[in-house]
Amino acid sequence: MILSNKEVMKKYKNYYNINKAIKNKEIYRIDHNIYADTPKLDPIILATAKHCNAIITLNTAFYLYNLTNKLDSKIYLACTRNADKYSDKNVYQMCMEKGIVDIGKTTIKYLDKDINIYDKERLLIELIRKKWLISVSYYKQMLTSYRKIANTLDINKLKEYAPKFYNGDSILNTIMKEVINK
Repeated sequence: MILSNKEVMKKYKNYYNINKAIKNKEIYRIDHNIYADTPKLDPIILATAKHCNAIITLNTAFYLYNLTNKLDSKIYLACTRNADKYSDKNVYQMCMEKGIVDIGKTTIKYLDKDINIYDKERLLIELIRKKWLISVSYYKQMLTSYRKIANTLDINKLKEYAPKFYNGDSILNTIMKEVINK
């Protein structure tokens, strides 16, 4: 379980007691202001704890939605353009305009923690928008995975989301042609 600096301070009252608890291995300091009851955290949980306003996207989200069985070595997080640059080498930061960053944002339970993630419809739009960022074979694999779940996708969400993006009509046409009508 992850504990914030505030939670640790509330429990241990002062830094002397916190350091004592760390020395006695009651808690572990994972990063600045992040503590846990175990010495090692899942990389997705750690990334979302460090960057709590970010949204899981692309490869990491595809993995969490079981669209692929391959977890990338980097955690893909979306944030607003004015967000601080992440110094974490295990995170791929994708900065977006404020007007589009929250489109399709939802939460899911992952290892008993609520995490921000894009819904499958937004991820499909991201796949088409950012295909230059993905290898051709991985792109084709994701399209195949989406075709398998096409009947579960909310077409109305796709039609609502797509026009909000640059080349939205083209994105929607690609989705309809490559995923929905296949």
